[in-house]
Order: sequence, then C-alpha cells, then structure tokens
Amino acid sequence: MHLVWQRFTELKITAEGNDGEEKVLELLYRGSTGYAFFHTDDVIDDFLEKLPACNREKVKKKICAYYQAIGRMYLHAFAIDMKIPTTAFPPFFRNGKHTGARMLLR
Repeated sequence: MHLVWQRFTELKITAEGNDGEEKVLELLYRGSTGYAFFHTDDVIDDFLEKLPACNREKVKKKICAYYQAIGRMYLHAFAIDMKIPTTAFPPFFRNGKHTGARMLLR
C-alpha cells in the first residue's frame, strides 16, 4: 500500500488546449520539502482557462472525481488506522496529534 501513497503525485489530467497542444495538470505535486501538496483553486482555474470553453466543465468534473477518490482513500486510511507515509500528507494533516479516537462511518 505504501507504493500507492508514493504515486499520488503521478496522477495527471490531460486535455487539449486552446492552441491545440496537450495541457497537463498534476493533481498533487511535491514541494521543495518533499511532501505532497494539493493545488490551489487558482492553479486549477488557470489550467481550465487554457482549455476550450466547451471542454472545461468535462475536465473540471474529472478533476473533482480524482480529488474525491483521493479524499476517500485518506478517510478510509484514517478510519482503519492504516499507516500512511508522512510525505503523502498535505501540511495540515502532518501537524495533528493522534487522540486514539475512532471515526464512526454510517
């Protein structure tokens, strides 16, 4: 499972841009510290602006689906106390402390 977390930064969305060239957006990227980060809305909006208007909504839905899947994987890992490498965590998760509490999923 460790390999899955390491490969999150390889997830990419590709689409044809306004200029006819293929545009690529990495869904997560490794910062200079080596940790995984999610892109801000500004970066995603800039990517979408480079695409034809008729294609933007389709690509936006695809980006949302990937982010939801990543979120589900994190949530499931937290719920079952799965070990996750710290480099797979965004900064706001790394600074928390384990309280021993369990989540109830309904």
